[in-house]
Amino acid sequence: MAPKTIFPGQTMAMFFLQQQYLSQQGVPDNCLHSPIKPRWGSRAEMEETILHAKTIKGEIEIIFVSSWYHIPRLRLLLWQYRRKGGLPKATIRFVASRGRFINALKESPKVLAQFFGLA
Repeated sequence: MAPKTIFPGQTMAMFFLQQQYLSQQGVPDNCLHSPIKPRWGSRAEMEETILHAKTIKGEIEIIFVSSWYHIPRLRLLLWQYRRKGGLPKATIRFVASRGRFINALKESPKVLAQFFGLA
């Protein structure tokens, strides 16, 4: 959830808000993965996406929607899974949304932690 002091009217987790937005933009609902219980954290979300993608037969496309500053960390995670042989055969794209600059400043330590396997 977003901080209540900044977004007091937000009543749903960001994942569900993004899903609603993509649905309104014309992405078919059967193409939106809906976990029963949303998982928090980039690695947990990536693992869930990969596990779900492995259950789909044929060619698939995975689109990660995230803030612009978060895309490098997602790419690093994908690279790590690819090295382990843990990625399904898929076309992978990224869609970057706006993000707050203050959050971008917090991202560098997270990328370093991810790179060294601490996160």
